[in-house]
Amino acid sequence: VGARSPISVKLVLRRLIEALKEERYLDHLILVDAVSSSLPRIEVNSDDLEEIFFNLIVNAAQAIGAGGQLIIEGSSQENPMPCVSIVFRDNGHGIPDDALPHLFEPFCTGRVEKGGSGMGLYIVKELVKRNGGQIRVRSRRLLGTTFTVTFPAVPTSGPLPPVPNPSHP
Repeated sequence: VGARSPISVKLVLRRLIEALKEERYLDHLILVDAVSSSLPRIEVNSDDLEEIFFNLIVNAAQAIGAGGQLIIEGSSQENPMPCVSIVFRDNGHGIPDDALPHLFEPFCTGRVEKGGSGMGLYIVKELVKRNGGQIRVRSRRLLGTTFTVTFPAVPTSGPLPPVPNPSHP
């Protein structure tokens, strides 16, 4: 198990999205990264966080038809304790109601014919739990699915400096 350290959600997400674009995973969809660089840092294993984000983004990309949309948003709250939530909201076909209770179980997949193993969301849930977080899902048939991942925020003694953006000097 890798060590946890305070990391920026935005930085991990930016690196992953760039890699997924290079591999052409996202060519058929509109991806909106609405995560602010000013979100508080979270204390997690960065490889675990990247794996969580990878699985959620690729699952959404596979569920969305051409021209579909995936919006990734982040927010923070102070009460009842400081935490950061990252929301992955797609406008895909949704998850059938009878599949929702089993979604995070091993070998649960709606894509057997397309090579799905049913382990991705099980792994996501285990990684989220291992890093002290929680995951929730909401889905409406034909309207899309929303996954919300929440982690405790790293306490700060003041505002964090913004994450550098390599595309803007």
